[in-house]
Amino acid sequence: MRNQKGITLVALVITIVVLLILAGVTISMVLGPNGVLSNANKAKQNSAKSTAQDALSTALSSITTDIYAGNHVEGTDASEKYSEAKDIKAKPAQFKKALETAAPGYTFEVNGDTVKVTSDGKTYTAVVNDQLLIQSFNE
Repeated sequence: MRNQKGITLVALVITIVVLLILAGVTISMVLGPNGVLSNANKAKQNSAKSTAQDALSTALSSITTDIYAGNHVEGTDASEKYSEAKDIKAKPAQFKKALETAAPGYTFEVNGDTVKVTSDGKTYTAVVNDQLLIQSFNE
């Protein structure tokens, strides 16, 4: 027999099968339920929620600082000072104005103990107690 160079049909088929298996594994790792794209989407949603929660928390802290420092809260009469944080919650329009002043770029809707935070089209609902602390924060 002559010395022939080249690949056999069997070697070619085995190579194609291995490449198909690798392609299948790669596609499932990228597009599957625990894949890169779905994990990235979950991380994006969690980040947006955390950012909105941080904005509300920062706004509440700013208002609390103003209250306990004896400063007036934005949107209220300059001579009116609050001795307790719950007083501002009793005035939803002023509470909303104070939140929006302390956290620009976010929209707030105040209804009793419930504060709705809207950012980038997503709305989150928080329950705020009389000490202006967040009790719960949900989508």
